[in-house]
Amino acid sequence: MILALPNNSWVGCAMCLLIAVLVGAYRQWCIYFWERIELLPIADDGDNKSEDFHLNAYVPGWKSNKFRIGSWLLVAACSTLGAAWGTVLLRGFNFEHRIIYFLGILLTRWLLSALLGMSVANHTLRGGHSVPQ
Repeated sequence: MILALPNNSWVGCAMCLLIAVLVGAYRQWCIYFWERIELLPIADDGDNKSEDFHLNAYVPGWKSNKFRIGSWLLVAACSTLGAAWGTVLLRGFNFEHRIIYFLGILLTRWLLSALLGMSVANHTLRGGHSVPQ
């Protein structure tokens, strides 16, 4: 069975992968900053509760588990959909050796996100730019 895919299928595939790359890069950027913060516990007088004082770059949104889980789910869904869609567009519906294309697209997406996120984080830290609060 031959199934014709419209030309705008490439646009949908590219949009899924672009969203995955950009949100993934933001996640990598947040992780890079999060790993470089220094926490100093500060206890109030007579209080068992402590607050954290952040000395270096700090991304407050990354502290939220909902944000981290939501962004991970968005990246996972867009990456999987984009890679599957791209594999079908490149190689058709025949499943012979298609897993290599699928995994190649996923690996390329992750690599782009990691390189983009870490390079922007390095530039921000070296340039003395402020981190958005």
